Amino acid sequence: LDIDENNKKKVFKIGRKTNGNDMVLSTSNISRFHCEIDWKGVLKDLKGRTTSFTVNGVKKKMHKIKPGDLINIRGHKVIVSKQPSTVKFEEQPIKYISDT
Repeated sequence: LDIDENNKKKVFKIGRKTNGNDMVLSTSNISRFHCEIDWKGVLKDLKGRTTSFTVNGVKKKMHKIKPGDLINIRGHKVIVSKQPSTVKFEEQPIKYISDT
């Protein structure tokens, strides 16, 4: 994800539905449209439900992401990095999101 202050309508969506999300997490505990990252780099829970993710082990409903953050979305781990976006497979898939 490239944070782009010139494109304020760009949103990176995360959810179970294959059509309409930028990152698809295909497990039953993920909502169709679970959370999103806005153009400012703010990760937001959608639909105001109970906390749907943690950042660095802390339950959150909203969080300004920064390099080094470990986001856990119901067991799916995401590491925020300044590196180009890549996917690395270990025990669980890890998606790297670039903030540059």
